[in-house]
Amino acid sequence: MRQIEQLGAARSLRQHIAKVQ
Repeated sequence: MRQIEQLGAARSLRQHIAKVQ
């Protein structure tokens, strides 16, 4: 269950970084 949360967080982080760059 935690893996899904981590995956979602990593995905959001990647999208955020892509937006910033």
